[in-house]
Amino acid sequence: MRVDRFKTHYKTFLTMKFFFNLSMLNRRPTGVGIYSNKLKQELSKKLSPNFIFLYIKDVRLLSLYRIFWNIFILPLKVGKNTVYSFSSHGSPFIANQVITIHDLICLNFPKQHRFQYYYFRFILPSIIRSSKKIVVISEFTKSEVLKFYKVEENKIKVVYNGANILQYSPDSKTEQEFDNLTNKKPYFITVGASYEHKNIFNLLSAIKKFNNLNFSFIIIGKANKYGLQLRDYAKKNHMPNVIFLDYVSDQLLSKLYKEALCNIYISRYEGFGFPPLEAASLGTVSLVSNIPVMREVFSNSMIYVDPLSVDDICEKLQMISKCKFNLGLYKNQYPTLITKYSWNHAAEEIISIVNT
Repeated sequence: MRVDRFKTHYKTFLTMKFFFNLSMLNRRPTGVGIYSNKLKQELSKKLSPNFIFLYIKDVRLLSLYRIFWNIFILPLKVGKNTVYSFSSHGSPFIANQVITIHDLICLNFPKQHRFQYYYFRFILPSIIRSSKKIVVISEFTKSEVLKFYKVEENKIKVVYNGANILQYSPDSKTEQEFDNLTNKKPYFITVGASYEHKNIFNLLSAIKKFNNLNFSFIIIGKANKYGLQLRDYAKKNHMPNVIFLDYVSDQLLSKLYKEALCNIYISRYEGFGFPPLEAASLGTVSLVSNIPVMREVFSNSMIYVDPLSVDDICEKLQMISKCKFNLGLYKNQYPTLITKYSWNHAAEEIISIVNT
């Protein structure tokens, strides 16, 4: 039944003029950027010459320019045609649009993203009202949208992200980088540690309590205000086994995931969560928060921890470091998990939604 519905929408899709708003895509994609890039690649396989991808130039004050461009310039470019936005950016002056809301982190952590907080608080409600549909990436995000905004439930459609599948092809440069970084010691890895909701201070507190210099902790995240605070904390507390990295290449990231004892992802809040799927694609288990969205997305395929309990985090680190868990119980679920979250399926769902 779903296949027939897709074929019907697909035939319509081939003949219409359609715009894709890729204003969130940048040269170093993370989160929404990865979503935009992966979904664009899959949609490109299914589209006729009538589709148009819209980008914005990289300028100073990009966040402010992006909002201006979406609200005032985007309507002039698309006219009365349909536009699908890969993010929550759109315009109250476009009726035939579909937007995507990934999470409402800025409303739950307003001090973390003050500029985004004002956007989500005062501008997004009018864009939601003018949109014909709203795509969300999890049932949890749907519940958050219903909690914070006045919107009809049937206007919201859940389309899960695909898995960001990483592969590692050995090369001498990456191998040398890896050896220099890890010094052949077993290590844990944490990816995306750039903001308060990622809960890295609790992780550092647990590492301090863990107090085992035989294991390293590689933490990848921007050296922004929060990132510098983390680095300062580790330095002041004499934690030489904590290694901070900024942006790394996909090749090195894949190698780090592949060889890690465990990927740590103990956020206090997420809309979906790419890193555990990235780790799973390379056969590495993850320690994740026992928050609702993690249970929804990953079911029983991950090790869960209370993100607010330093003691529980420390206990889980000890358990994993001593291999006191059944790794096969988790790894055997990963092929099914990766298949479940397919960009091809996500693209088909988007095509169906915009043609409804």
